Amino acid sequence: MDRRRRPQAVSKARAWIAAGRWRSPLWIGPELASFSQASPLPEGVTRLSASRARGQLGSEHDLVIFDALSPEAGFDPDAFGAISGTVLAGGGWCC
Repeated sequence: MDRRRRPQAVSKARAWIAAGRWRSPLWIGPELASFSQASPLPEGVTRLSASRARGQLGSEHDLVIFDALSPEAGFDPDAFGAISGTVLAGGGWCC
């Protein structure tokens, strides 16, 4: 994966977060602070690693951002499937 694309993707995801009034936004992926061009997530956004995504089964989120670009996270298809079931009808899903 081209590491130059990740900062653009993070920027777009942040804009999406800022554009809405989300009650329960969730970010699946590594810490953003570990990247020199990124800063921590906005207040109110929960972050989990992909390995902990299955723990969200039974919960509901109106916005889920799944970081599928980070080489540090890799792509976990089981986590992707599990977390997709937590998005509320009419909610946002970004990966």
